[in-house]
Amino acid sequence: QILEAGEWGVSPIRIELDKLNPTSSVTVTNDGKNPLNFTIKEMEWYQDEEGNDKYRESQDLIFFPKSFKLEGQSSRVIRIGLRNPVFNKEKAYRLFIEELPAEKIEANAFVAITIRFGVPVIVKPESINLNGIIEKVEINKNKLIVSFKNTGNSYIKIDTINISLLNEDNHIFSTRQISGWYVFPSISRKFYTDITKEDCEKTKRLEFFFQSETKEFRGTVDVSSKNCE
Repeated sequence: QILEAGEWGVSPIRIELDKLNPTSSVTVTNDGKNPLNFTIKEMEWYQDEEGNDKYRESQDLIFFPKSFKLEGQSSRVIRIGLRNPVFNKEKAYRLFIEELPAEKIEANAFVAITIRFGVPVIVKPESINLNGIIEKVEINKNKLIVSFKNTGNSYIKIDTINISLLNEDNHIFSTRQISGWYVFPSISRKFYTDITKEDCEKTKRLEFFFQSETKEFRGTVDVSSKNCE
């Protein structure tokens, strides 16, 4: 896959390093006619107890070049590796590839335009266990909130969450689909969707289907009318 913005793109859109593949690369392509300038910065990527993405300074990765000029209709390879290869625990980083601002005149003023991609770099453990559970379901102020916990030792990239609402006859009368995201090991992340009080009161059971890149997760939970207050 190629991630594109304007006239330049990045491929692949995620890097995974492991003991057998401790190095990799990313290609930046300029499809336009004009030269572009780039700078690259590494950040460690982690999630807090609520599953929110957080970043902090890091020097765990070795990458080259750290900045470069890319002529039109050309590409450049960025080499990536680990400074001190350790594979007993999964770690995650983002390599931010940023286009340096181009001066553009708008309404007699100079406007700095800048775009950046944060390419995930995942360092995988030697032995991988993919597992997760639907930890909690709650309804609060017309929001249906599903908490999914990663109980394994490697990230789970959830693509979509499909929810079926079943009535007292055990028939599906409505569905919801939520866009997913990364859930890191030991992290519980909340996913939200809207639900009306009317639909809530009709719902006696919820069925969940989590579709990830590598595994499916299913679950059911009964709903009481007191959840709709």
